[in-house]
Amino acid sequence: MTFSRNDAFSMSLTDPDNPQVEQKITSAITIGGELYIFSKSAVFRMLSADTLDPEVKHPESLHTYEKKYSIGSEKLIVARTILQFHDIFKFLPLSGMDQEKALSRLWRCCQRLLDCESASFFIYDNTMKLMPECDRLIELHKKTNSMPPLPKIPDIETYVSGFLFNGKLLLTEAFGFMHDFFGMPYNERNNAHFDKHVTWLRERFGENNSLSKMVSQDLQWIQILSECSNAVRHPEKGQRIEISNIGIRAGNKFSAPSWQYDLTKKALGRLPEHVDLVSDLNTYCNNLSSFLEQLLLVSIDEIFKKTGRYAIYQHADHELNRDCPIKFYIGLSEAFRKEIST
Repeated sequence: MTFSRNDAFSMSLTDPDNPQVEQKITSAITIGGELYIFSKSAVFRMLSADTLDPEVKHPESLHTYEKKYSIGSEKLIVARTILQFHDIFKFLPLSGMDQEKALSRLWRCCQRLLDCESASFFIYDNTMKLMPECDRLIELHKKTNSMPPLPKIPDIETYVSGFLFNGKLLLTEAFGFMHDFFGMPYNERNNAHFDKHVTWLRERFGENNSLSKMVSQDLQWIQILSECSNAVRHPEKGQRIEISNIGIRAGNKFSAPSWQYDLTKKALGRLPEHVDLVSDLNTYCNNLSSFLEQLLLVSIDEIFKKTGRYAIYQHADHELNRDCPIKFYIGLSEAFRKEIST
């Protein structure tokens, strides 16, 4: 049989890191002309023969795919971002080009969130793996005169820096929706001026509006994360972060990865002592995911108020699909239902 790239085709999905685990497809969407395939435990990008060889210099080139992330649709950061809002965006009063622009921005947000999750998990996973060896060394040398150095998490500073960098980029992208939906001033010079974004939303919608209130309530941790990202790349007095790897503290006790920031230059205070790094990164990751979802839900609700046709609904917890737990969806508003029924 001769291969023709123009013929219809099918292929099974295999995770190269877990070839024995069946990869059941839960969703497939096109973003920016590229097809992304989601299983419950991974995200893949389709690479057609035309993608690999657009000029057809090698007609024997086969269709294939590549694994992009080891996190799939069973995780909320995938199901409740790109997959949930991919469907919701279809109901927005946007042109085809603006729909694609919004979807591309959403995918960039999701990618940044996945990068944050990956960095956070790397530090957590390595901490859990190294703890037994650290405990063994401490116990073995308790009655000696000295303690050998404990094993460290490799490149921990790089992973923390990457987390903060991607977290800040996610936030700037998320606020870009305020420009797309409501015309908020937004460009490369001011996209990280979060306090000014909040001021604009208050002036545009009023301080008691659900959108401006929601963003105002999250402003402090948003600014702290953003300035921590700046402090890693441009440290100076009053703008500095200290990251401590696995170590040993007084009393021959294990010390988990920790960090401490000083952001007094930006009037955001300082941590008086080192705090648990794994816990903090996990909290920030949850905050980022929740903020993105709520910002979009409240913004879309604001848009729907003008048309009166649609409303946001949510599935009961027992109705959620575990392989892809999308919670929110769009339906006709009660008022519009009554209107068309009379």
